[in-house]
Amino acid sequence: MMFRNSIRLLFSNFSMVWKILLYQIITLLVTFSVATIFAMPLINTLKTEGFLTLLQTEYSNISMNFNLASILNSVYIVGESFFSIISNNLSTTLLSLILSGFVIIFVGGFLFGLSRLAMAEVIHGYMSSHANYSFTGAYVRTFKKSVALQFAMLVVNTPINILIIYIIYKSFSLLTITTGIIDFLAPFLIILIATILFSINLTIFSGVIPAVTIHNCSVFKGYKLGYLAVKRRFFKTLSTSIVLILAILSFNLFFFALTSGASFVITLPSSIFLLAIFPMVMYYGSMGMRYYVDPETILSPKKLEEQDKISNTKFII
Repeated sequence: MMFRNSIRLLFSNFSMVWKILLYQIITLLVTFSVATIFAMPLINTLKTEGFLTLLQTEYSNISMNFNLASILNSVYIVGESFFSIISNNLSTTLLSLILSGFVIIFVGGFLFGLSRLAMAEVIHGYMSSHANYSFTGAYVRTFKKSVALQFAMLVVNTPINILIIYIIYKSFSLLTITTGIIDFLAPFLIILIATILFSINLTIFSGVIPAVTIHNCSVFKGYKLGYLAVKRRFFKTLSTSIVLILAILSFNLFFFALTSGASFVITLPSSIFLLAIFPMVMYYGSMGMRYYVDPETILSPKKLEEQDKISNTKFII
């Protein structure tokens, strides 16, 4: 139900995808403009070592191949080549890598994250009263709180996200096993590991932004209220998160291979917006709040009091 309603809300508010795309482009331009200042020694070394040629070759392989194992193998080859070049040229690339990586991960992530509360407020306006809020207006209104939220997420979420990406990257080594059933199952195991990790992370923190948006509370209280909302329907949220992440990964990989990457112009902002909608749907349902999914349909989730009464009754029985 949460998955279906999230999809319905995505299509009911699809014009937001173009605004998110524009914000993404601006963020990327600013981030990479600043990162390039520090990245020139790294870029020159990569170019000398033939990495850029390898990147172009593997991109061509991906765009011409619909095989999942081949796509993942290309990603693994690029990653291994990158880190091999870095380790062999530490004296000339380490500082450049650290500074440019800091700009891309922290500054870029911070800038993009400033749009999260704005997206949530636009979704909240539609779900609660079928109102069409301006993204720019919501961005300005929520800017101060967005800054506080992003600092909190840098401290709490960034280490977790880096750990998840590291585990997923290490799982790519399964592709090097050429004997036994692992050789056949490696691509599916990698996707499974990525899906489970992303889903758990999405589930645990899915209530934070909705709580801050709906209750207009502090970021600290948002984490507390968000945790309580998720706790009430953790396994339902987790199972829906798994379906959602699998759908997003499949959707993006399929159209990337089909269009040589051009589809990312639509699929990436659509996926980002869907990931912003899903927590709002979860929170509304957990709190027993009525909401619009389209102009003609209002859903009325089971009241919060009824859920708690049923939960307490099972212990009496």
